[in-house]
Amino acid sequence: MAGWPVNAKLAGHSDAPISVDFTGKYPCLRIEAEAEKGFQDRQLPITPDFAEWLLLTPSERRMRKVFVVAEQQKRLDMISKTITRIGKEARVVVNKEQGKFASAHDMRRAFGTRWAAKVQPATLREIMRHASIETTMKFYVGLRSDVIGEELKRITEISTDIVSEKQRSTGN
Repeated sequence: MAGWPVNAKLAGHSDAPISVDFTGKYPCLRIEAEAEKGFQDRQLPITPDFAEWLLLTPSERRMRKVFVVAEQQKRLDMISKTITRIGKEARVVVNKEQGKFASAHDMRRAFGTRWAAKVQPATLREIMRHASIETTMKFYVGLRSDVIGEELKRITEISTDIVSEKQRSTGN
């Protein structure tokens, strides 16, 4: 739902504050510089579906850390292995030839692909936390021919409906 890489320093230091802020017009994630891979304070918008999912947790239970592990690398390995184990147990196959099951990176890629069809490339760059727009364009914005074909079909159907409606209203 969030699209962040597992190795993003979302909890880089055990005492670094990271919070979800619901007080503004749109929910966002606030990350202080010492906990962020770019070493700058960041306020990142979160997607509506992720915000709704977070709100399922009662407010009195939203004060604890999600992952409490002493060492950064150990935490990342644990998270990555847990996600891969879940993908395997759920039998979510992403590559039949290699027998590869869904991993954290596959979930991130799916998130980026899904949102690429919904938002402008600059917006996608922000929510994917890419340093450069070139990365976003290279991996997520290049549309497949079936996606382009579907969009062209949809536009053609809309145009056909408009022409048909004009013909009905004018009697032509």
